[in-house]
Amino acid sequence: MVQLMSLKSFSASLLAARFSLRKASILEMILLLLTAMLGTPIPADIAESDAVWTRSNFVVAKAGDTVSFDISLTVYSEADTFTLTVIGLPSGWTAKFYFGNVEIMSINIREKEPVTIRMEIVTSSTTAPGDYNIMFIAYSSLTGCRLLLPLTVRIRPPVRHIKITSVYACLSACAGEVLRYPITITNTGEISELLTLNVDIPSGWTACFLTTDGKSIRGLYLEPGRSQQLIVEFNPPKLVKAGMLNFTIIATSEDRYVDAVLNLQVDIYEPDVELKCNTPQLSSLAGNVFSYPITLINYGAGSFFNLSATELPSGWRVAFKSGSKEVQNVYLEAGSSMSLTVELIPPSTATEGNYQITICASSADGFISAELKLWATILSPERKITITPAYSRIQLEQGRSLSCSVTISNKGECDEQLNISVIAPQGWQGSFKATSGMGESKLNTIYLPAGSAISLVFEATPTQSPELGEYPFVLSISSADGAIQASCSLKINVVPRTQPALSCQLPMKVIQPDETAKFQVSLTNPTSMRQVFNISVNNLPQGWDAKIKTSGGENMQVISVNAG
Repeated sequence: MVQLMSLKSFSASLLAARFSLRKASILEMILLLLTAMLGTPIPADIAESDAVWTRSNFVVAKAGDTVSFDISLTVYSEADTFTLTVIGLPSGWTAKFYFGNVEIMSINIREKEPVTIRMEIVTSSTTAPGDYNIMFIAYSSLTGCRLLLPLTVRIRPPVRHIKITSVYACLSACAGEVLRYPITITNTGEISELLTLNVDIPSGWTACFLTTDGKSIRGLYLEPGRSQQLIVEFNPPKLVKAGMLNFTIIATSEDRYVDAVLNLQVDIYEPDVELKCNTPQLSSLAGNVFSYPITLINYGAGSFFNLSATELPSGWRVAFKSGSKEVQNVYLEAGSSMSLTVELIPPSTATEGNYQITICASSADGFISAELKLWATILSPERKITITPAYSRIQLEQGRSLSCSVTISNKGECDEQLNISVIAPQGWQGSFKATSGMGESKLNTIYLPAGSAISLVFEATPTQSPELGEYPFVLSISSADGAIQASCSLKINVVPRTQPALSCQLPMKVIQPDETAKFQVSLTNPTSMRQVFNISVNNLPQGWDAKIKTSGGENMQVISVNAG
């Protein structure tokens, strides 16, 4: 247990496991020494001390860390309440005090009963490395008892370290084969690093760094504790001699403070048979066929070669074709070659990601063989839906209902089960119906194949007589899994209802019983569109009958009148 009343600049007489200061001359010396050490004046009334200690008054941390001190406080006079504070904190640092798990600002201490509190200090992430001296103070304004404890926090430089690893440190490859090394770069340091990637390779070779999805990169940003998997691709020159070759992969920080090196070896040998493919990486959707044109070259004597695939993912199928004919083996004369097509067929349920398949051509006795790695990337299908009304703003007469055509489109790459809904303003209700072939019932869901569209009828009906003004509707669609959605707005402007005009030049006539009275009536359509009117005669006396005829004498009950 370390007593914490030591300062390097204090005299030996002030160092003690517990100390109780009462003399004014010693008090003045402490104040002067603390003020010089901390650069912060200490109030004159904070000086006396009973007993205060901690297990360690010197801790080491990096900038931005939180450090803590368990501090034991004891008084040898009467019980008292002590206010807790700390002085000398550098800019950006904060301190809090805890008793157990409860944050406190003061604490009650009984006579000769030690109390342990925890002081947590959050350092600033911008603090420069160095030693920082601070002073913990507990004081009572009631009894004048003061407890002082000098502490030191050393801010160390952050650890910076990166490493490159690979499962394969040495490979055997056929001359002319493109080499692909999977590597992992890890930031094992405490700060983020911006890395530059380089290689040291034999003359004539070229290299590039690829992400797992095939993107070429030259640099990398890594946060502390994070790793990134990459593929280093080495492309050989046209003529490569057999033998052992060395390759070096280098990752260097932006300021060149840290770097990492990985040495690789490749044993190059001359082939008896070789498989080549100019496009070993293909991307497509699940269920589509991946077609790789390959060339099989026989450098040795004439032989039959069996064709096979390994590392085939579950549910995938492979087919080898010569032209349109599927084959499982082929015969090649000495020094000849053959063009083939490898078809990889993933299931429609294959998940998105990168898949590696190895193609093999081997002689009947198995002594001669060649391998070729192919990569297939299953892409996530694009999903996109839209909903579009025929009109975004419509004028509607007060009391009438609206019917409007709405087009829903599936512009994605997969079929969708869609939910359709409407958010209607207060006093209105809305619904969707099919234009034809799906009945007259309201629709809440529809099935829409990829690349197709459907027209529906949106109907808006007031549940009460609406006031004049504009009413906004929101028409929405969403996929069954909720992953995609779309919406549009439709605004209805309610205007006063326009009544058709009826007029009669001679509205009164005098007749005898059993005579017929004829009135010539004019009907005017005041609207801006063609309208159909129902014609009727109301309030007839008992026993009377009325008929409505055209000017040509034909009976009628409905008439269509052009606008105006």
